[in-house]
Order: sequence, then structure tokens, then C-alpha cells
Amino acid sequence: MIQYEWAKRAGQAIQIESAERGSEYTCIGCGNRMVARKGKVKAHHFGHFPGVLGVCSPETVLHINTKYNLAATFQAALGHPYKLIVRCAHNFQHSVDLLKDVESVETEKSVGDFRPDISLLTSKGDVKRVVEVVVTHSPDIQALSFYYANQIPVYAVEVSRKATISTNLQGQEFHLIDNGNSDRFYHERTIPQYEKEHLRVYSHGCACSGYYYEVDIYRFKIGCYRCHKETPVVYVENKTSGTVFGEIGPKELQDDFIQKYAFVKPVFSQTQNQTVVGNVCTSCGAYNGNFFVWHAWIDQRGANDLRPIETKGFWSQASPR
Repeated sequence: MIQYEWAKRAGQAIQIESAERGSEYTCIGCGNRMVARKGKVKAHHFGHFPGVLGVCSPETVLHINTKYNLAATFQAALGHPYKLIVRCAHNFQHSVDLLKDVESVETEKSVGDFRPDISLLTSKGDVKRVVEVVVTHSPDIQALSFYYANQIPVYAVEVSRKATISTNLQGQEFHLIDNGNSDRFYHERTIPQYEKEHLRVYSHGCACSGYYYEVDIYRFKIGCYRCHKETPVVYVENKTSGTVFGEIGPKELQDDFIQKYAFVKPVFSQTQNQTVVGNVCTSCGAYNGNFFVWHAWIDQRGANDLRPIETKGFWSQASPR
């Protein structure tokens, strides 16, 4: 049986552990009188006043508990990062700070003609994001269209009587639902990969505005062009366009390579007349340019069945070269 964890006193939502025995409370769902039951045997909970017949369904109680527990969690976390993972329709993960630029949290706040379960507000009182608790039905399409048109992301937490949803969402993965049209969303279609997801975000887009490309990362050894001694190198193949990077690879990887490999350093390229990140010889310190390494990679790939050590995907605002 799902117990009532929240009730109202003088219009204020009160959690059972903060409730005082003997005070008057009302049910958030049906408005009838409630009492705080804080005995020593059963778990603390609110119950309808003796003789008062509550009309709240278990789904209603589950919705209320989840909504106010989430709101309390967000309120306690204000001023700190609250990171979620959002997987977009391109199957790419994004890190999102749910409470970025958020100064206050309100439940059932009027937003246009709608009242989202939880509104996350800026210092000026503007709605930055909303959170909807979904128990039996998907979010209302008219509400979603309104939020979409006003570029307000909607984070939907879908719960059921058979599933336990943590009220701490940090680090959990949401799926982005957005097909670029404010009147129709993916949840109206039959898309198998979304049917079992319990955490979704309906939004006006994501960081995937730009170009997506994948790279294969290779590590092998070549003869240095200057001293001809054997030296390790890293080469990055652009699988999407097939073009050769002027440097060791996309900028998203360069810092990682510098930390990971002692032979990868910022060096001055005479050919490009600028400082680049590239492979340097472990014996003489000479910079082995990426086109030189590329030719060695072609030779070794054909002769030695060279395999990538890792594959990574990136989004870029500019076309990758």
C-alpha cells in the first residue's frame, strides 16, 4: 500500500517527518482532513481523518509523493550543480545541469494556461525548466506544444506502482524527445527504444546542432623522419569525411592526448606556420607532421592489419576537416 508522505497545513505542503501530531492537515489530492500518524510500529504517514472517506487513488498518492519529494530535493540542491545525462535522438549523450541559472522551485505554478508539477525559476521569476511527474498518461500535448514554443524544456519522470523511481535524479539518463515540430513529438509514434524509458526530456533541441562525426584512434610506431629511430605515434582517422586532420586530431581530443601520451606535445609547425598539437620523436624531439604519420598509417594498415584502439563520436559547430 502506498502511504501519504505529504499533506498541507495552512496551504503549505508538509512532509510527514516535519509534521506535528495534533495539528490539522488536509489532503493534497482530495482536500479532506488528515492526521499525522507517527507511531513506533508502522512507517510514519498521513491518513485521512477517522470517519472521512478519502477518494484518492494509489496513482494520485504516488504522483503527490514523487512530485513533492522531487521539489524538496531540487530546493535543497539550489546553488550547486545538478547534473543529468540526456541522450538525444542521435544516440549522443549530453551532460545537463538541471539547476543552472535556477534560484527557486515552485510546485503547481501557473505557466500560461498550464500548471506544471514543478517549475524551476530564475532570479527574475522566469520559468527556466519544468518537471512533470507522469503516472498513468503521457504529458499533455497542448502543454508540451506551449512549452516547446516558449523554449521551456520539460523533464518527465514516469513512475508506476511496480517501479521505484529515485527522487535523486543526478547522473540518471533522460532521453530527448524532439523532432523539430511543436505539434508532434516522438512519444506519439511507435519507437521501440523509447517505450521502456522512464526519464524523458521534451525540448526545443539539444547540443546536436551542427555536424556529427566519428574518429578512429590508432597508436603504432614509425621511423622518425629526422633520426630514423623508432618512435610511438597517435593517428586519428576521420571516418565521416575521410579528410586528414591538419593536427593530431580534433581539438576535443588534443588535451586528452597530451595528458595520456608523453610524445604528444604542442609544437611549432613550419608548414602551417603556427603552433599545433602533434607527435614528437622520443629520441630527438623532432615533430613528425600529421601528413607524414598519415602515410605511415596507410602503409602499416595495409601491411600489418592495423586496428584502432578506440572509436569516438563528436558534435561540432563547424564542418570537421
